[in-house]
Amino acid sequence: MTRVCLKEPGSSEAAFLEDFVLGVGDPLELSCDVADPSKPVLWFKDGLGLVSHNRTRVGPRTLHIINVSYEDSGVYSCRTLHSNVLVINYTVRVTDSLSSGDDEDYDEDPEEAAMIEKAICDSGSTPSSAYKQTT
Repeated sequence: MTRVCLKEPGSSEAAFLEDFVLGVGDPLELSCDVADPSKPVLWFKDGLGLVSHNRTRVGPRTLHIINVSYEDSGVYSCRTLHSNVLVINYTVRVTDSLSSGDDEDYDEDPEEAAMIEKAICDSGSTPSSAYKQTT
């Protein structure tokens, strides 16, 4: 999973973009953690609102998709209902098979990466200067 802090063009909103790569048939669970739990949220895929149906379950703070397929690839976002504030974006890619992960770099200090990630997001980074954390 890759986590990048982004600001939408022309907006003061900063939100994280998390990247998921899944195999066909895997389950997917996305979460939307809002500071005020009383605020309802809406889920979107590629800019279109999502509702529960077939393999998709939309909950108060989570989105579940069982048995993902290629059609589930896209950009998912969570926004607060009344203020339309972007909380988080997820990019989901569904592939035939996943790599073993042997080529991943595990030398990063997770605490240091989290501090850098927060500082960049709080400072108003742009996508070209955003920090990436791969887990």
